[in-house]
Amino acid sequence: MIRIIFLALLSLVVATPAFAQPARAPNIAGEWTFESPLEPEDGCVITGRAVLTPTRERGVYTLTTRGQETCPDGTWTSEQSCTARQTGARVDITCEIVRANPGNYAPDDFQLDVQSRELMTGVLISTRNGRAIWRRAHAYVS
Repeated sequence: MIRIIFLALLSLVVATPAFAQPARAPNIAGEWTFESPLEPEDGCVITGRAVLTPTRERGVYTLTTRGQETCPDGTWTSEQSCTARQTGARVDITCEIVRANPGNYAPDDFQLDVQSRELMTGVLISTRNGRAIWRRAHAYVS
């Protein structure tokens, strides 16, 4: 009888969602593309690619971005060296300019929320701000 009661209680504990592990945020390591229409809306958008590489410190990544800001009156390019810190589903990215053309380009920092393994959304924080969309880059085989 005691064994039956124990097994019944054990099955309740195992089946109870309160004891379930919280969902882990997807691994963000790898190659991403990003785009960020700038505010106020005047046709300017920043687009680019980034590669996130994990470091020895949990939740910390190094990344390099290659981007382009395109506006009706011109185009600017940049390469930036960045650090990403992931806390749960939140990713904060801070960058430093490696090279830019023209040279007065400001770093592009981001605050992102991991939506899925394939998508992060949030904001660009720079000289001008804007919403940011990061999508997992995929290799296309021709």
